[in-house]
Amino acid sequence: MSAAVEPTWPTVRVTVSVRELDWVSGELWNLGTTGIAEHPLPNGDVTLVCGFPSEDEAVSALSCLPMSWHPVVDVVHGAEWLDAWREHFPVTRIGKFLLVPAWKKTVGRPGQHRSEAVERSPNLGPDDIVLALDPGRAFGTGAHPSTALILELLPRLVTPGMSVLDVGCGSGVLSVAAALLGASSVLGVDIEDEAVRVTRANAALSNVLSAVVATTTPVAAVSGTYTLVLANILAPVLVALAEHIVERVAPGGHVVLAGLIDTQVDHITSVYEAQGLTLESTAEQGIWRCMVLTR
Repeated sequence: MSAAVEPTWPTVRVTVSVRELDWVSGELWNLGTTGIAEHPLPNGDVTLVCGFPSEDEAVSALSCLPMSWHPVVDVVHGAEWLDAWREHFPVTRIGKFLLVPAWKKTVGRPGQHRSEAVERSPNLGPDDIVLALDPGRAFGTGAHPSTALILELLPRLVTPGMSVLDVGCGSGVLSVAAALLGASSVLGVDIEDEAVRVTRANAALSNVLSAVVATTTPVAAVSGTYTLVLANILAPVLVALAEHIVERVAPGGHVVLAGLIDTQVDHITSVYEAQGLTLESTAEQGIWRCMVLTR
C-alpha cells in the first residue's frame, strides 16, 4: 500500500504596505487566486501568500504584478498555510458584537453562539450580540477597520423588520449582523461563489438563515429597493456601481459605504451626491473611512 502523497500548492508571495492591503488582495482575486494568507511583518508591511490552481497560472499572475511588491512563485507542501491563522483568531469585540470563532463555539442563550473564552468573560453584557463566524480560507473576519466601522454603526441603523442589501457580502458578517439586529430580509450579493457559500454557512451558525439570502446576482440585476444598503468594497468599485447601488435604496433609506481611505472620501461623496444622496455622517479608524448617506 503506497503512502499518501502530500498535496502541493503553487503560490505567489508578495509584500505590500497595510495601506495597499485590500486593493492588492482584490487584484490577486481578479488574477485567479484560490486563497490568501496574511503574514504581518515587524516593519508594518504584510506578506500575502496566495494559492493558485496550477504553477502556470501562478506564473501568469506574477507577470501582471508590479516588481515593487517583490512577487515570487513558490510551491508549498500541504494546505496548512491557509488555515494557520485559525489558531490566532481571538474573540473580538466590535461595538455591541462579540465575533466568535465558530470552531470554538458552544451554544449559549437561544440563537446565540459562544466560545469557551466568551463564556469565561466577565465583560459579556446582557445586550451583547454574539456572532459566530467561520470566514473560510479567504474572507473577512470582521476585524478589518472597514468592516468594524460598519458593525459599530449597525445598531443605530437597523430596525426590526427592515430590509437590507449587502453588496460584496464576503464572509457574510454584515448580513448576519443585520439579521441578528432584527432585519427580516437580508440579501447578500457577491461575485464569488465561495462568498455565497460562506455567507449561508455563517447565517446558519447564528440561526438567521431564514432571514439571509446570498447570491451571485449582480447588484445591477437585483430588483426592488431596500431600507438599508451596505457596500464594503474597494473605492473604484464603489464608483463603478454607484448608479446601481443608489437605485436599490428606498426613499428615506440609508447607504453605508466603506472600504475607502481618507484621500478617497471627497471623490466618493461627489459621485454619490450626484446620484441624489445626501452625506449624513462619516466615521474613521486610522486611514479608513465609512460614510452614511441618505436618500
